[in-house]
Amino acid sequence: DISGNNAVELLELTDELKQELYALNPITEFSIDLEKQFFIMAMRETQVTCIKQEAFRRITENYPITKQLNLIYEKEESRAEYIEMVSFIANTRSKSNSLEALVMSMDLQDLSDLDCHNDSYWS
Repeated sequence: DISGNNAVELLELTDELKQELYALNPITEFSIDLEKQFFIMAMRETQVTCIKQEAFRRITENYPITKQLNLIYEKEESRAEYIEMVSFIANTRSKSNSLEALVMSMDLQDLSDLDCHNDSYWS
């Protein structure tokens, strides 16, 4: 049971275990660098997820799935609109891929400042 007082005891125990671990393995420059690298990797993963979600939002906002399916089925009758849709989706995916690649080379400050919803990345 990890509720009420038991939860508090578990948290205290966790803090005690952390202290013991730090006593056994003191914080060094290497461990700080390692934690920073894990943090940067997590930030990159978060930003990539945001970019993918934003690309999906932009595509489906302009071409909801039902509209995409209709244009695919009617591509002979509405060829120009079909080509426009395919071009828009390909362009959005290309921008998404470029932004994801950029994220992989960003430092911590740039990752923190990145707003994947900003139109400047998508225009």
